[in-house]
Amino acid sequence: MKLLEVLQGLDYEVLKGNTDTEIREIQNDSRKVQPGDLFFCISGAVSDGHTYAEDVAAKGAAVIVVEKPVNVPDTVTVIRVKSTRNQRKDDNDLYDPGDAGAFWNQNRIDRYD
Repeated sequence: MKLLEVLQGLDYEVLKGNTDTEIREIQNDSRKVQPGDLFFCISGAVSDGHTYAEDVAAKGAAVIVVEKPVNVPDTVTVIRVKSTRNQRKDDNDLYDPGDAGAFWNQNRIDRYD
């Protein structure tokens, strides 16, 4: 799936790369990132996903979604949103990173098990 399809309807800014990038799967756990994945840098009470940006880039993440600046190679597409914790697409479609494995929109992204 193309990144542009995933981002459709979201308020975002492309900081690096482009929206034509192919996405394998969406992750919010840096330990699970594989080549081609999109990784959400989520700021939490215990850990801040932004600190793992360089690690997931080294693992081959194709896209990193951030709300704070990160330092990653130019080969990684970086998308900035206001909040990575609650990125609303519309009133009925909310990405909830606390929902184990849930994606933004089950109709747009198939889960690879």
